[in-house]
Amino acid sequence: MKLITIFQLLSIAVAQTATSIGQFLQNPIGYDRLDLSNQAINDLDAQELAQGLLLNNRMKIIDLSKNDIGPIGAVAVAHGMESSSKLSGLMFQDNHIGDQGAIAIGQSIESRSTLLGLWLDNNNIGNQGAIAVGQGIKSNQKLMYFHINNNHIGDQGVISICEGIIDNDALAILKLSFNQIEDDGAFAIANVINGNTKMAVLDLMKNRIGDEGIAALNASKSAGLALFTQYQDPVVLDTTDPADDIKLLGHHGLEFFEVAEM
Repeated sequence: MKLITIFQLLSIAVAQTATSIGQFLQNPIGYDRLDLSNQAINDLDAQELAQGLLLNNRMKIIDLSKNDIGPIGAVAVAHGMESSSKLSGLMFQDNHIGDQGAIAIGQSIESRSTLLGLWLDNNNIGNQGAIAVGQGIKSNQKLMYFHINNNHIGDQGVISICEGIIDNDALAILKLSFNQIEDDGAFAIANVINGNTKMAVLDLMKNRIGDEGIAALNASKSAGLALFTQYQDPVVLDTTDPADDIKLLGHHGLEFFEVAEM
């Protein structure tokens, strides 16, 4: 299976307006993957797209990364996703949705057991947004990939995220780099990874974790876990590309894409 079959662009010219794409999405023609990354989509465009999503319950993967979507657009998209009962992947990285947008997304994914991957990197998300996302993923035991790098999340937010994933035995990659996590947050993360043999990558580079927090993490990590803390070269894992998760996990990473195909 080729990656392009998962992230294929809808058979519409990119030059068409978001309004026409929103109308296109309303037609029951069998498309289940929406890739509109890096298309300069703004809040108004996102609102138009959301109208189409609301009437299309087939979407499994939605990629709106690397656009210009703010809180208003994110709230609209979150509302539009409510009918996407099969959603397995949401890529929203490299926008500026803020806490308001993250709260809306957190509410939208709550009790959504099909979600396997969630990417929210570089979105100006603080503790309140992280708390909502943590609550949103709490009942999901299938989430495999969770990226929320390069935001403004401190201990309060990461503790909520940890509460959301503590019972998740499927999570393979957790990326929390370039945030404001200190020792209390590290202790909560250490509790999550203690005895966890499924997690393969934990990225905590460029946070504010002290020696005690790092010691707790190292004491809890399994032999198979690649743990990256703030003193390591960010080039190692400086990516928000979902395709790189496959490279990190090898053939195990294909599970997300295989399930999404079903």
